Amino acid sequence: MKTKMPLSHRKAKFLLFAMVTSYSAFFLYYTLSKHYSFMTYMLDLGLYNHNLWLILNEGRWFTFGTIYRSWLYYLILPIYAICPGLRPCG
Repeated sequence: MKTKMPLSHRKAKFLLFAMVTSYSAFFLYYTLSKHYSFMTYMLDLGLYNHNLWLILNEGRWFTFGTIYRSWLYYLILPIYAICPGLRPCG
């Protein structure tokens, strides 16, 4: 038989989830605001955005170097196909 977690454990898990979510949301906002204010469209974030667009639309990689070839692109690609660009959907 499965026992319920004590209330303190559930509160701790919820608090941890809330902290991780708020941390992620803050740095997502901070990174994108710096990206747009400094117009860093051709630096790292711009190169990743360009690579995702190339893989999705033309099926090829941007041949800048091997540092930008990663299996993580294939994890992000379905999300990018639904909502292309760096801005959140909505």
